[in-house]
Amino acid sequence: TAHSKQYPIHLGFGVEVNKVKKNVYVATDRDFYNSNSLIAKMKDNSVVIVSTPYDTKGALSLLNWIKKELKPFKIIAINSHYHPDGTAGNDAFKRNGVEVWSSEMTKNLVLTEALKLRNETLRWISTEELKKRVLNTKITPASKIFSLNEGKKFLFEDEEVDVYYPGHAHSADNIVVYFPKKKILFGGCM
Repeated sequence: TAHSKQYPIHLGFGVEVNKVKKNVYVATDRDFYNSNSLIAKMKDNSVVIVSTPYDTKGALSLLNWIKKELKPFKIIAINSHYHPDGTAGNDAFKRNGVEVWSSEMTKNLVLTEALKLRNETLRWISTEELKKRVLNTKITPASKIFSLNEGKKFLFEDEEVDVYYPGHAHSADNIVVYFPKKKILFGGCM
């Protein structure tokens, strides 16, 4: 099971998973800027993913690990901001039944700025293989939207997940996600 494994676990496509505490993991995309995603298994057997690996292949490798090891009842993804390490897994997630959430600002920035950001990023990616992986990742906004200023509260039995907007930091739309019972605050790239 996920609890008896040696960490980090290398999933392929540069993604590795480390256990932070019981039912809480950080996936790091080593191929792209060491960007992090948080994975938390909730009391009702749902799994929450905050942020995504940088491309579809990395996102699928993480999703396959979650399904195999954590055996979730349901998966919810929360985009931490509009950059690829906050949203690039959305297409893979949506095609696999994951409920994908973001703020309205994040959705709008994905629609208006993500292509330009990807093109800028391609200049800094060192290998043709990684460039191809990025180009083959479909830019996809979340389908479930919350108000940035109001945030969002999720409830899994008696376990809450609180989404807050602290104001512009790493990006204009970055949010933080707090898991009070797990005592985990995830700020993504902030």
